[in-house]
Amino acid sequence: MKIFDLSIYKETKTLFYIFDAYIKEQKISKELFLQENGITPSSYRKCRKGELNIGKELINKLSNCFNFKQESDDFIDELEEFVNKVYYSMYYKNYNSYDDDLNYLNNLLDKNYLLFPILKLLKLYLLISSNKNISNVKNETLKLYNDIKNYADFYEFGLKKMYEIIYIALEKDLNLSDLTKKYHDGSIYFVLASRCFEKKKYIEALYYAKLSKDILLEDGNFNRILYLNYTIMASLRYLHNYQDSYEMAFKQLRSLYSINCNESFHFNACNNNIAVCLLALKRYDDIIKTIYQKESVTLIEVLCILISLYVTCKHDLYDDYLHDLSVDELPDKYYICIKTIDSFLKREKTALKEINNLKIYDSVDSIVEILKNIEKDF
Repeated sequence: MKIFDLSIYKETKTLFYIFDAYIKEQKISKELFLQENGITPSSYRKCRKGELNIGKELINKLSNCFNFKQESDDFIDELEEFVNKVYYSMYYKNYNSYDDDLNYLNNLLDKNYLLFPILKLLKLYLLISSNKNISNVKNETLKLYNDIKNYADFYEFGLKKMYEIIYIALEKDLNLSDLTKKYHDGSIYFVLASRCFEKKKYIEALYYAKLSKDILLEDGNFNRILYLNYTIMASLRYLHNYQDSYEMAFKQLRSLYSINCNESFHFNACNNNIAVCLLALKRYDDIIKTIYQKESVTLIEVLCILISLYVTCKHDLYDDYLHDLSVDELPDKYYICIKTIDSFLKREKTALKEINNLKIYDSVDSIVEILKNIEKDF
């Protein structure tokens, strides 16, 4: 199925919108520039409206002025196919050709094609669709985002959908109309849910996650739903609805086994959430039973089992487990975190402040909060 139709970019009148934005971006006096290159402002305006048949001649002249390489109709057809391929790959979180697609775009951008706004838009869409932390992506792509904003009117022709996704993801301050508008793309609500979660607006995050999931289910986009569920689980956890969060993580874990998923990220995310929720529900024996003999554990699981062993007065097992940890193989932050929890359990009550400064995982923040609530148990 094709979403993006780029045939309109074969029409010369459409290309004038690129020059409108580019001349403004370069802080050039448009009227003076046109006159210096033998183009009257009136003929420029009429060609942009399609009222004169010399549009192609003017586009050629303008392209030569800025050393832009014009695309053939065949190139635009190939680009259209590529845009649709990239959109579907990222929408369904299929990263098999991600690096190749990014390299291909960079090569095209190096050739200074006239349709560079489309290439930049597509590159930014790829970058924000990666599995990197969105905060890092925002910092890395700020200049590129500001570049494409200059061509917002140009993207009205067919590419508004992709621009809208990027805008919702990267615009610093969304207004009320952005937040209440009805969207038909599940990834927009997906992004809104993530943004609300980042701002600790967990009820709003659940609201947008529900809207996203309805569309994703209709599209059969189960891969993106897997990622969306982590936002839902974490939001429920921060709202202290540990039981529902636990049940959701447990079901997701069973689903991962049923589809033979081999991505450790998914299993770790589910196991982390299960461990934290069990800790909050004071199901210490369940934590010990499921984690103590595991060969491979996450930092979150280590913290939860240490707390569970200590709270249930299994101090010998606690000391053995702590001793057997491969401390030398742990990142410094993990080691500090484990030692800090150990200190807190042994009555150094100010130790938890150090964890807050580490900024490791959201789940660690939950553990700190839970520890304060169960302190009377040990």
